[in-house]
Amino acid sequence: MAANYNKKIFALLLDRARGDRNLKAFAEDCDISYIQLRKLSLCEQENPPGMRLIKKLGAHSVNDVTTEDFAFAAGYFAVEEGSIEHKVSSLPPKQRRSAEEYVDYLLYVSEKNKKRKGDN
Repeated sequence: MAANYNKKIFALLLDRARGDRNLKAFAEDCDISYIQLRKLSLCEQENPPGMRLIKKLGAHSVNDVTTEDFAFAAGYFAVEEGSIEHKVSSLPPKQRRSAEEYVDYLLYVSEKNKKRKGDN
């Protein structure tokens, strides 16, 4: 999950990853919004981009910039494909928040049950 999004490092990676292409061409190659890519490159987006966007950027980057580089700059921990963390991080923000809250609830119930069993 995203923890420490570093807008400046993300912007530097974008600049390197696009190579000789302008932002508009890079956005088209990645099949993403030019407006969002511009915001990211100008450090104007407060929230980190989602993993779907990061994967698109990584797939079309040059100069040895990888998906993992973007994920690290966005504050995502390294997660295995198919893991619960990977699935949750790929959700839209509102659904991701709901999933995280549900996981917190499940942890709360689990701890409560452990305490109850310990009291017997």
